[in-house]
Amino acid sequence: MELSIRRLCAAVGAVLLSSFAVIPAALAAEYDKMVHGPVDLPNGQWLNFYQKDQQVWGEMLYGDAPGVRIDDYGRAEIVAVFYYDFDKGGTKEVIVMLKDADGQHLRGYGFEGEELTKLPRLQAVLDEVAPTISTFTVGGVRKVLSQLPPQQYRMTYEAEGVQDPDIKAILDGTSKLKPTLIGYRNSEGTATDVKTAVEYKLRYPLTRTDKDAEGRERKYSLVATFDRSAYVEEDGSFMLVAIGYEVDDIDWLKNGSEKIPRTGPFYEFMSMGSTWAGVASEAHYVQGKLDGHFAAYDARNGSVMYAGDYKLGEQVGKWIEADSRETYWEGEYLDGKKQGKWVLQSMMDDADNYGFIHYNKGVPDGPSEIYTPDYDSSTEGAKKLSEKGIYLNGVKDGEWLESDGSKGQYQKGVKQGAWVEKVTQGDYRFQTGEGGYLDGKRSGTWVYIRTPDENDAFTTKQSVTYLYKTEVNYENGLRQGEAKLFNKDNFMFALKHYDKGRLHGESLWYSAPNIVSNVANYRQGELDGPQMWLEPNGDLNELSQYKFNDAVKLKPSQDECMMRKEPYAGDCEGVLSSKNAETSSIKDGEHRVYRGGQLSELTYYTNGAVDKEYRFDSNGRLMSLQTYKAGKEYGPSIRYSTDGGYSLVQYGHLINNRLSGPHYTFYPNGQLKSLWNYCQQEGETWNGEPYFWDNAIARCGIQREYFDNGAVNCIEELDSNYAVDKVCYDRNGKLANEMLRIDEQHVVHKRYINGVIYQEEPGFSDFSHVTKGRKIYHLENPKSHGVFKSYDSSGKLKYEKIFDMGKAGCMKKYDANGKQTPETASCQF
Repeated sequence: MELSIRRLCAAVGAVLLSSFAVIPAALAAEYDKMVHGPVDLPNGQWLNFYQKDQQVWGEMLYGDAPGVRIDDYGRAEIVAVFYYDFDKGGTKEVIVMLKDADGQHLRGYGFEGEELTKLPRLQAVLDEVAPTISTFTVGGVRKVLSQLPPQQYRMTYEAEGVQDPDIKAILDGTSKLKPTLIGYRNSEGTATDVKTAVEYKLRYPLTRTDKDAEGRERKYSLVATFDRSAYVEEDGSFMLVAIGYEVDDIDWLKNGSEKIPRTGPFYEFMSMGSTWAGVASEAHYVQGKLDGHFAAYDARNGSVMYAGDYKLGEQVGKWIEADSRETYWEGEYLDGKKQGKWVLQSMMDDADNYGFIHYNKGVPDGPSEIYTPDYDSSTEGAKKLSEKGIYLNGVKDGEWLESDGSKGQYQKGVKQGAWVEKVTQGDYRFQTGEGGYLDGKRSGTWVYIRTPDENDAFTTKQSVTYLYKTEVNYENGLRQGEAKLFNKDNFMFALKHYDKGRLHGESLWYSAPNIVSNVANYRQGELDGPQMWLEPNGDLNELSQYKFNDAVKLKPSQDECMMRKEPYAGDCEGVLSSKNAETSSIKDGEHRVYRGGQLSELTYYTNGAVDKEYRFDSNGRLMSLQTYKAGKEYGPSIRYSTDGGYSLVQYGHLINNRLSGPHYTFYPNGQLKSLWNYCQQEGETWNGEPYFWDNAIARCGIQREYFDNGAVNCIEELDSNYAVDKVCYDRNGKLANEMLRIDEQHVVHKRYINGVIYQEEPGFSDFSHVTKGRKIYHLENPKSHGVFKSYDSSGKLKYEKIFDMGKAGCMKKYDANGKQTPETASCQF
């Protein structure tokens, strides 16, 4: 059975038309009454159920549009309508409960886009279970439905070419067979429940006998396999992925990945849309082995990927095997092995071919010639030679043109002599290399060039032969000695040195002839010793010291990995890609950065960890000093500023990236700006363990802030970064505000203008946090609690207002003599 696009579209259309025909709804005058509804649907539609002449039907409505009849129920009573998720994938179906003279019934519908359609396969199940439900309520029905194995009933399975009538009936929903659940398995292949299952099997009461591969007589049953991970469009839904006869005496729930013997027809299905599943493969088994016609199809368009015949497990006779979406191979199998000439055919035209390969007992043997479409040609159907050569008992021999454009000589499968190669790996990928091979390994001088292509924008402005070129020597497949790199003007911009495939010794980069821009020193491919960057005028830009890291096991070199059969596997993983570009070497000693010939940064490292950092301005003045310990800020921290002149602006101490102890800041005029004390202390412990504060800038104890004239601004006591007491002054030394702690939860905030009190606000805090086992209440923004007082500019009491945990009570107002006003006399507290 071959699946074509035309057949696929026709089949989908036929299914949709048969499952749901759009019938114009009745006008209001055409029904006697509405017997149920409206029932809301997910996309803004709703369901109504009408009756006329004792005949009941349902309609789906949306806005002012005419309703669409979804089903007819005859002389029936609509009991209830509800949603139910049969596939456990999140998309729910609509269930209609009804009763008529024949008893109780269930009807099921699902959404195709925004349209509600009948679901034949679901309806067959509902017709089976409805008469058995003892309590015909929504709860009773849900309880029965919850016992059904989950399944995406909106999915339609291609069954047109299925010959077995029982399998076909199961696929199209007309089967009357009642299956039994074998069980559920999780992603690890072990038994589980439905909540964590990714697959399950149903066994149908249809059996047959057949011998297995060892000649033993065994019993087989028809089994359907459901999977929730194979359908990307309906992630989480359970859908049928395979159906056929499987042997009974193997416990699928315990056999793990062991293959279960089969007999007779076997079909696999694949998703080709949210509600359509096409045949992925069709096969036939005899004695547990493939026997008869086999075909597999492409999930993208349903075209044949593989097709041919098996005989007791071995491929025989004519086969086709897809090579791409445009071509497929056609040839013969003999005793399970390819034999004779195989031709690469066009998918679009059987009379057109793209080459051939000869086989003998399953291995290429003889001439091979392959073409590919020439998309650059103006001639329709033009081709170009892609690969040509001779195989000798499975290995290449003699002159070869390879599919990547490489060409040269093989001797019994081993490259030998002159070669031109298109490089796809390592440092020279996307370049063309020309050199020699000796016994399958690069040898002698090789030249690599990167030629311009349409992606190189600047080549549209000027014509160049190549963008850059490398000349390098090989010994035994490994780069050895000098490697020279040239730009398009044949200027040598780099000179590297290799030893056994790794950078070793000094490498130089040039910005102009005889003008060195970078000096790097390597040891076994890793940085080792001084590394320098220079300006075009010769001034030093950067100087670093690296040390070879003996603790890191070196990976193989790129040259070594490229000679392996699996260049990306094992210890070669990442070697040929950019993610392995960083050195394992460690900085050790001085690291200097210069700007305009002036030292800008000076950093000291020990075994890769920074010890001290100095930063300088353009005049060579120190701007900052930061010390470290084990790679973390530790010890003195100093900052200078050039705003308003060069001056010290900050001095403090850090422990393990946390500010510790007294911390000073200064104004440009040298006056002290602040003296803050931080919580973290040297050697601090709690419960016998070293303690480091979560808040790296938490302050504790007395904090002082000053104006630039030396006058006190604020004095504050903090506990774990939260205020306990605080008093602030203006520049003239007059009180500005106070925060007075009464106890651990009560506080009074006072505010002043020119030293005269104008507000007094008591508060209560019930918000706290715990630090080192202590509960600390936050007093800075408490709930108003107690008597709030307001004063005039002379300090006389104006009014009082009572608060209870933030809720305002009554207010007392006072006259100029300090007596409560009559209009507030009723307020007493």
